[in-house]
Order: sequence, then structure tokens, then C-alpha cells
Amino acid sequence: PDEAWLPLVELEDFECRKPLDSPVVSWGAFRTQLQDLLRVVLDPLSLHPVAESAANVAERKALQVKLLSSAAVVVLRFSTSLTECPMGAAVASVYLTCLAHMPREEVSEEPLASPFEAVLADLAGKSFHSLLSRDLRLVLDIAQLHITA
Repeated sequence: PDEAWLPLVELEDFECRKPLDSPVVSWGAFRTQLQDLLRVVLDPLSLHPVAESAANVAERKALQVKLLSSAAVVVLRFSTSLTECPMGAAVASVYLTCLAHMPREEVSEEPLASPFEAVLADLAGKSFHSLLSRDLRLVLDIAQLHITA
């Protein structure tokens, strides 16, 4: 079975599992990319950040860029993304907000492609608090989430 969007918290978003003819992104693949990144950065039991080695840092950055490419598409087509997969759209927006406010050397080993850099630069020019508050309000507004901790 598919895992939840976030470890140890089941947030079921049935809209994300509906077959679509032409989805914004493959929502299952997007969820898997997020889970892959979380496995590298968080201890699965405590959810505390793991100590990073040089190999972990390189893997984390590669996974971040891979997820960035999907999340940027989701945010650029946000209204459609919201109708297809509300939780996935909200997660993508939170993810990009966090990346945009990180030092660039923590995001990627290599320079980012110009479209990705433009998305992050746009978000970096806005208040982290305002962006995150907006996204968290969206999560709270998503109808009938079943949360089990």
C-alpha cells in the first residue's frame, strides 16, 4: 500500500489517487519523491533530522532537485493542482517555500536550471512567514482530512 504524505501521520487525500487523463504531475511519483527525500533526512522513528555524511548530503541535494522539478510544475499550475490533489499541491508549495529560503549551496550541488532558480527567487523575495501561513491555512481548509497520529 502507498504510504502517507508525511511519516507517522496519515493524511489521506483520495483525490490524489483518482486516475486522470493528463495530470499536472504523476501524483504517485511526486509522493514517492517526497518519501524518498524524507527517508534521507529524517529518522523514521523519532522524525529527528539524521546526521549527514558527505554521501548523505549529495543524495539529499539530488533528491531535493528532483522533487523541485515536480513541485515547480505543481505550483505553476496551482489551481489545476488543487483540484487534482489538494494535499499534494499544498505540500509542493510548502516544499518550495522552504527551499527558496534555504542557502542555495544547501539546495543543490550544481547551479539550478533558470526556470527553477526563477521560481525560488520569486518565493525568496516574499516573507517566509506569510507564505507558510498561507499554505498551512490551505491545509486546514482542505475538507474532511482524516488525521491519525
